[in-house]
Amino acid sequence: MTESAGSPTARRLRLLARGVLLLFAGFWLFFAIASRWGEGFSAAGLPSLVTRGGGIVLLTVVAWRWPLVGGWLLVLVGLLLFGGAVPFARGPSIVVRIILAGPPTLVGALLVAAASAARAHQPPAA
Repeated sequence: MTESAGSPTARRLRLLARGVLLLFAGFWLFFAIASRWGEGFSAAGLPSLVTRGGGIVLLTVVAWRWPLVGGWLLVLVGLLLFGGAVPFARGPSIVVRIILAGPPTLVGALLVAAASAARAHQPPAA
């Protein structure tokens, strides 16, 4: 599928999803770097930064390049965060879980909707 494929609705959804994706990824990358900076850069803290930052970048690249796959991955991340599958999401209240899980779930749903709309608009293969 080319970048220009799909209906105007699919293109708008894809642009909206990508914009929110960049805001979401940019915020968490800033947070990961700022937390390392605030605690002082050290060799002991680099694996944490590389893991968190690398995961965010990898997820963003996958979602950008393959919207359907990336969208489902983001929805899965949102469900894992909401369900408390990761250690930092186990203790907080339901409101905090919604705040953590909402953005990736929203971006994932937008990406899946854009990919589905683009696919529905394609002519059938001969």
